[in-house]
Amino acid sequence: MIKVGIIGGGACGLMCAASLSKNRGFQVDIIEKESRVGKKILQTGNGRCNFTNMYVSAAHYNKPLFVGKLLSTYTPSLLRDEFFNLGLVNYQDSEGRCYPLSDSATSVLDVLRNTCKINNVLEKVDHEVSEIIPCNGGYKVKCIYNKNEEVNYFYDYLVFCTGGNLSKLSFIDNLGIKYSKLKQSLCAIKANVSGLNGIRRDVKASLYIDDVCEKIDKGEVLFKDGALSGIVMFNLSSHLARIDKYDKCFIELDLLPLQNAQLYDDMWDKRLKVLKQSTIELLLIGLFPKALAQYVLKQINIKIDKIVGDLTKKEIDALKYICKHLKFSVKENYASANYQVVSGGINLKEINDNFELVKYKNIYAGGELLDIDGECGGYNLHFAFSCGLKIANQIFKKNKK
Repeated sequence: MIKVGIIGGGACGLMCAASLSKNRGFQVDIIEKESRVGKKILQTGNGRCNFTNMYVSAAHYNKPLFVGKLLSTYTPSLLRDEFFNLGLVNYQDSEGRCYPLSDSATSVLDVLRNTCKINNVLEKVDHEVSEIIPCNGGYKVKCIYNKNEEVNYFYDYLVFCTGGNLSKLSFIDNLGIKYSKLKQSLCAIKANVSGLNGIRRDVKASLYIDDVCEKIDKGEVLFKDGALSGIVMFNLSSHLARIDKYDKCFIELDLLPLQNAQLYDDMWDKRLKVLKQSTIELLLIGLFPKALAQYVLKQINIKIDKIVGDLTKKEIDALKYICKHLKFSVKENYASANYQVVSGGINLKEINDNFELVKYKNIYAGGELLDIDGECGGYNLHFAFSCGLKIANQIFKKNKK
């Protein structure tokens, strides 16, 4: 019997275990630090788990060349079929995101665990791996069980898929595996914003680093005290996670992104004429929530009670400009427990195209533990589940008779 130890019971680990265990001749164990497996799966997609996206492409990830090789085989359609065969009926929404028909992430976790249970996969929970030692052609895995008892296991194959862990893993350090700094990503961004808490707005957002526009995205922004949140900010945050200094970073919001230049100018001309006897506050309240209107005016030092007809050309030009170019200085990634993924991880030079460690035969690594992260919308789960399938297939091929 070939023994496989999967370290980490998240998306990658569970899919790898479920897939590999269906083949005879393998005994698969999942070694999980927490008290149960799959906890993070339950939190994805607002509790619904958008496990893939039909528009998955390499462009949605930080290392597109590497990811593209995987995506060419492990497509969204293949992943949907895989889940259907596990027992999960699923559907696609208007933006390509795929969910279980139950609209519950629990269903995704249940079908994975059920397949593992049927095929005798053991869940070794409350096990924290402390060290891995090459031994007799395989590997001894030393664990601390329930925080106080030392236990050892032996495996022919190992799969590292510990997922979004912001703390360094000692057993990876001890093996001499290189990895980049781990930082929270797909999260709110700390910025110089106040007085707008709770306001939501569809915008076009541009991230500038050292005066270079690194990323443009469209979507809903959620203003918080001291931070910018919402999916559009989450996607920008993944770029911020890869730098160390934020003093030359800012975000620029286009508050009226649907209008082209001519329509934009026409809109202002008409409003300025129709409302020339009204206050400028009223001019903007027709466009924005009151608090946002007041905030915009404050940035260009125009009093809210000024009459529209009294505006100078310079003030009108400033008003038209700031509605398209409202800037916020970036402080750092927002300190929050609500980050979705971890940026950084095992250097891709440490693995080959089959996700096997270059330095250690029969040890594989996949999912969020690698220096790969994608945008919001199911892309990170797609990568994690695909890694699980890929690694399972590679181990099976090595032992196919």
